[in-house]
Amino acid sequence: MNYQINPTSLKDNSRRAKFVIFIFWVLLITSVIAIISSSMAYNLLNEIKNGADISRQEVMINDLQQLIIMVVQIALGLTSMIGLMAWIKRGYKNAQDVGAKGLSHTSSTAIWGFFIPFANLYFPYVMMKEMWYGTQEKIKELRPEFKIENHDELFSFWAFFVINALVVQGVGNTSINTEVIDGWMRLNIMFIVSDAFLVITSLMAIWWVKSASKKEALLRQVILQPGSMLPAHDL
Repeated sequence: MNYQINPTSLKDNSRRAKFVIFIFWVLLITSVIAIISSSMAYNLLNEIKNGADISRQEVMINDLQQLIIMVVQIALGLTSMIGLMAWIKRGYKNAQDVGAKGLSHTSSTAIWGFFIPFANLYFPYVMMKEMWYGTQEKIKELRPEFKIENHDELFSFWAFFVINALVVQGVGNTSINTEVIDGWMRLNIMFIVSDAFLVITSLMAIWWVKSASKKEALLRQVILQPGSMLPAHDL
């Protein structure tokens, strides 16, 4: 076997993966709270519509609660994307540095690929797919008994990510046209739907990053400890 790879070129990416997983867990929990809060807001609006005696203070508390949750979600969403970009960039660079095949982009594409409209629906997915297969194919090159897995988890994660982005866009369009109670009630329904998709997207992201991170760790093991045994499920 040819193990002539410079070990220093393979940087540990596990801390970035753990950070991304942690942020998506927090985002998931926050989204569940947001669903509960939007449901309460919907019920409050329905009571107002039906003529219930609701104090101004109760309405203001509800609005403040919604606003705080929204700000936290935005901050977590941005943090999760920054973390995901950093993790993809290092993982892709690692795969390049050890000579993995099938990598058609530079690692910096993981950064700008997230910000260009429409392209950001394509480049992150393609880079994660190439990183997934490139990492595994390099393991198989060094250890022929290794079994390459498909990328069903990645496709599911990215499909829900795109759907969630479309739902969020729909929420934005709905909020622009909200002027009466019925409009605000429809907006809260859209919030609930959006947050439900965000919960699923977060679960898929956690699942995917964990899976890919395990393959990265296995590549490090194969390179740094050539004689080590592979896990049974990878054979």
